Amino acid sequence: MIVVLHKPGSSNKNIIKIDSYDTWNVDVTLSKIIAPLLKEFKSRTHSYPQNIDRDDLPSELYKEDAPEENWNHLLDMMIWSFEEASNSQREDEFVKFDSRGNLLGIDEEAYQLYENKIRLGTALFGKYFHSLWD
Repeated sequence: MIVVLHKPGSSNKNIIKIDSYDTWNVDVTLSKIIAPLLKEFKSRTHSYPQNIDRDDLPSELYKEDAPEENWNHLLDMMIWSFEEASNSQREDEFVKFDSRGNLLGIDEEAYQLYENKIRLGTALFGKYFHSLWD
């Protein structure tokens, strides 16, 4: 994939070239773009949504009168999720082998908790998509 985006208002045409292998795992491909973009956004943003749903954050992180802090926690959750989702081999760490290398199985419970955490961050990205501006 090749992407060249010009500044808003530029008369230059944006260039986006997508190769066939970019579509093999679109979730992984997009995650590799979204994670660093969210990191950069977080480091530069001066705005935050006022209407963050308290149910979107763990109770120990949510602060009633701190929307900027709540927003940063949400961004951290999104960033973590897309960083993890960008690894197409992420399930490998949940596969168990014996000392001789024989496959024992997968730790399904741990894997489901991990995947659910990824899904939470990506769902938050969708929910707050229109708040990702500065």
